[in-house]
Amino acid sequence: GLVTSLRGGRHLRRVRGAQCGSREDPQGRRPHPPRDRPPPAVSDEQFDRVMGYIEKGKAEGATLACGGKRVGDRGYFVEPTIFTEVSDDMTIAKEEIFGPVVCVMRFTDVDEVIHRANSGNFGLAAAVLTKDIGKAFRFIDEVRAGTVWVNCYNEFLSDMPFGGFKESGVGRDNGEYALELYTEIKSVIIRT
Repeated sequence: GLVTSLRGGRHLRRVRGAQCGSREDPQGRRPHPPRDRPPPAVSDEQFDRVMGYIEKGKAEGATLACGGKRVGDRGYFVEPTIFTEVSDDMTIAKEEIFGPVVCVMRFTDVDEVIHRANSGNFGLAAAVLTKDIGKAFRFIDEVRAGTVWVNCYNEFLSDMPFGGFKESGVGRDNGEYALELYTEIKSVIIRT
């Protein structure tokens, strides 16, 4: 799951507005083009898994700020979902959800963020939003994640290796590193 650490109610209101705003404005236009909406889950099984995580978050005491429902009656679309009052021991904070679910967790400083990010079993990706480039480079250096975004999220280049640390997988997709998954190395010594 994605853990977004924010400080202060002002930031939480901005996140809610960005992800949980009405899909229709008063003039009936859609303010969010299709590319800005989350794609569907890849299967019925994954849809059920995402919905199960949402239910588990509520059952474990997280506050559902918005979303958390199926979109429509066909397909595997889930509303963008934001949880607040999430603690590090909750399932939605510890596991990879692979769905449109965000956990908003407060923090006091970069040391705490790095420690909490590295305490989990997974490390597929991480992101930091900051104006302090020094803190950004410290985050990049110390967080155990296969991809780190600074002041953006979920952006990819076709030749940029993608894969995780810890229990988030082995190997890399994309770029030259991906070729290692399809090749075998043979060492040979010949004496004549």
